Amino acid sequence: MSMWIDQKTVLALPEGTAASKVVLSAAAKMSGPPVLDDDDAHNTNLYAAALVATRYKDKVLAKKVEETLLAIGTVNILDDAKKPLRCCRQLAAYIISYDMLREAFAFSGTSQKKFKAAIKKIITFVYPGGHSGANTIVETALWSANNHGTMARMSLAAACILLGSDSPVDIKELARCHAQWCGEMNGYAGLKYSDTTWHADPANLCGINRKGAKISGQLVDGIQPEEQRRVKGQTNFKWPPGKTEYVWGALQGALVAHQLLVRHGKVKLDVADSAMLRACQSQFRLGFPPGGDDVGLAHLANKLWPKANLPTTPEKKPCKTLGFFEYAA
Repeated sequence: MSMWIDQKTVLALPEGTAASKVVLSAAAKMSGPPVLDDDDAHNTNLYAAALVATRYKDKVLAKKVEETLLAIGTVNILDDAKKPLRCCRQLAAYIISYDMLREAFAFSGTSQKKFKAAIKKIITFVYPGGHSGANTIVETALWSANNHGTMARMSLAAACILLGSDSPVDIKELARCHAQWCGEMNGYAGLKYSDTTWHADPANLCGINRKGAKISGQLVDGIQPEEQRRVKGQTNFKWPPGKTEYVWGALQGALVAHQLLVRHGKVKLDVADSAMLRACQSQFRLGFPPGGDDVGLAHLANKLWPKANLPTTPEKKPCKTLGFFEYAA
């Protein structure tokens, strides 16, 4: 099974639409070696190029993308990243791009071995001073309860699927961690939560407040306590809640991680009373729809939950993590 989207689906993607033109434009901007920096669009430009190469069976472009990806494990790239978060935002798109092209263009065993070695090196590379005491992507994924963790779980999920039995962490453990963050009471105790009073159930902390949860009579179902506390003056519960870009930012990682784990049978789509969908719905309920590079998340959510019918706007700019969900998800 392909990691994110199968070849048959890509080959059937429409031409000439506004969404397809956004992908073609991004693909044309791909250049230079991989960049593991959270403010750079290299990863999504490269993912767009992988989509275009697969859609149009462009062997020349596919080769160019492959050669670019095989340079990802160089030490200077890792040193430049400085912190796991920068790596985490970028890495999943590179892994998904390689997997898509590997399937479509039958990459050699040597190429695959080299790429897998590079990814294993990246997810275990030590970056001193990470979030929640974590110093690697693996640790960040398993320990961090905020957006650092969601980004890490996204990239680690992709890495686990790519590496299979050679992964340094069991994907089942990662899935338990993600499900607990969603609100499932499964005994996973590795995540380090803050003491913010935005948590509706202090005795059973989770990343998304559970279905029907209330604080002081106010509905906080779907709110992410670890992100909501970042609003100035609202470290602890205060109604009405203020808007923060960290909420949708965390979902950029969480929704992609969720789709990867669901697609590969490690987590149920509607785990914890459809926690991921409720997290999206809560923001619309509060009047905080996604904007900027977050708008594609509503498209992705609607594809995962077709009956959700979340309001959408054209995805003119992809998410930092993957993107082009209006076109292909």
